[in-house]
Amino acid sequence: MTKKITLLGTAAALSLTAGAAFAQSGTATVTTDLNMRMGPGPQYVIMDTLTAETEVDLNGCIPSDGWCEVTAEGETGWVYSPYLTVDEQPVSEVTVTEVEYEDPGDEAAILGTGAGAAIGALVGGPVGAVVGGVASATAAGEAVDEDVVVYVEQNPVEPVILTGEPVPGVAIPQDVEVYDVPMSDQYVYLNVNGDTVVVDDSTREIVTVVR
Repeated sequence: MTKKITLLGTAAALSLTAGAAFAQSGTATVTTDLNMRMGPGPQYVIMDTLTAETEVDLNGCIPSDGWCEVTAEGETGWVYSPYLTVDEQPVSEVTVTEVEYEDPGDEAAILGTGAGAAIGALVGGPVGAVVGGVASATAAGEAVDEDVVVYVEQNPVEPVILTGEPVPGVAIPQDVEVYDVPMSDQYVYLNVNGDTVVVDDSTREIVTVVR
């Protein structure tokens, strides 16, 4: 595996300040309940879900994709970097070890049947807002009626692959199909990147992730 030191993020949007933390090695903090996946992308199978404020070992990142390899409780996997901080700074604003991922070609690591590249991107999220604690937009999510949860669990749908991670507060693109919940005029649902999510039909924002 090739490693080098780099600043994660685009030059147009991000810069390395004199006081930025050095994250070549050490720990990072998860800012919301976050999936750890078998590879660096939303199409990879979920290994585990890390709870908000979990500390992880930061092994390195792929700047072009925005994914970082981490180790937590003895397991090593990949997480989406906008939901990581180092010394209360977003990972995108610190220096990290750059790693290259070699795809082993394991079909069991890929979601669904023939899931490929993302067809769109989740809208919104914590970029620039996760300094000093957990972003409010990525909190636990609002409570929904138990009958809604039961319905979506009992009526699974095929996953849609979208860039990013499904967390409360991010929005589903308008051109992505959602599914009705018969007992609710407020909520719809779908499967995003392997997670069933309940969505506010008027705003298309994720209100809770059903795990």
